[in-house]
Amino acid sequence: MINAISKLNEKLKIIILIFYTALAVLVAFLLVSCQDKIDYFKEYGTNPSNDEISVTLKIKENRESTYKTKTDYETSTFFINAYAQKGAKYKKAKYSNIRYSLVGENKNGKISFDETSSTYQMSYSNTTGVSTSSTISSASVFKRKITVENEVVTDTDNLAVILGLKVLYTIEYNETITNEDGSVEYKYNQTSNKEVTTINSEFNYKIELTQLEDVETKFSTFDSRKLNGSIVENEKDPIDLKIEADFTDSETKEGSVKSDKLTFTPTLNNPNIAGKEIENYRIEAFGKVLNDKKDTENMFADYIRVYTVFGKDLSASSVKLAGVEIDEKYDVSEIYVIGYVKCVDGTEYNFNYKVNLK
Repeated sequence: MINAISKLNEKLKIIILIFYTALAVLVAFLLVSCQDKIDYFKEYGTNPSNDEISVTLKIKENRESTYKTKTDYETSTFFINAYAQKGAKYKKAKYSNIRYSLVGENKNGKISFDETSSTYQMSYSNTTGVSTSSTISSASVFKRKITVENEVVTDTDNLAVILGLKVLYTIEYNETITNEDGSVEYKYNQTSNKEVTTINSEFNYKIELTQLEDVETKFSTFDSRKLNGSIVENEKDPIDLKIEADFTDSETKEGSVKSDKLTFTPTLNNPNIAGKEIENYRIEAFGKVLNDKKDTENMFADYIRVYTVFGKDLSASSVKLAGVEIDEKYDVSEIYVIGYVKCVDGTEYNFNYKVNLK
């Protein structure tokens, strides 16, 4: 009997030893995992430009109603456009092999990637306006979709709250110009026999989107502004905003979606900014909509991110967003705008307002 108990104690000791060994290994693994977690945005800055390049990011949310999805649930997708423009120092140089890629983090910390399959080239014209743009995310990467399988509802939300834009590009020049003020410019001369200098560069830019849940309760405090034609009233903001609304006369029915269309165009208001140079800006606009008839649990917000732009430049080709389509059943009626501008001299502007479309 004593021997049996002794053998049992030995087995128990072994089991306990194995348990604690496994526990120690698990704890060590978790510690290492936490320490080795990759910070995908470590090399991304919040300034949209440097001497070589200036970038602009535009985003619109495409909300598909249940009339479109033909299911019991809506979907949302971020369409993202990147626009690159030459920096002043290299405005006369040649840019080629331009490639865009995105990394995004959703509200739960999940990382998603999207990369354009094409490369682009800028002309070696002597103007900074020479640029290139690409819709770099329009499919299913940054998307929220609800699926049902075996009566189990799965809400997959990969709409990004943080976005990192990486731009890879090549600069070529064969002439150096020294200006009277001592500044240096670099030029590509197609007819010159001088040796060509090649620079392979990378520019990384990070933006953090304002989250609806953080501002929705503040919408009631926003100033209400009228549209003068299609221009929002503006007495002191550094940026004017043009909002054009084309409301359809047709009605959405099963199998046939009819959409209202919005176009957004911000422009610099020089008198209000007193000629200051912009370092960076952002404009985020949310459209108030009716709830989808099948969304009985209010899974999707009553606001759509109809227009978002981050950058430095305000040239029309980089910031205008046309053809934002919204199912007429949503009855978009109000636009809530959140704006911010920082100038090179450190001056900052914040502006928030509401616009009634109807």
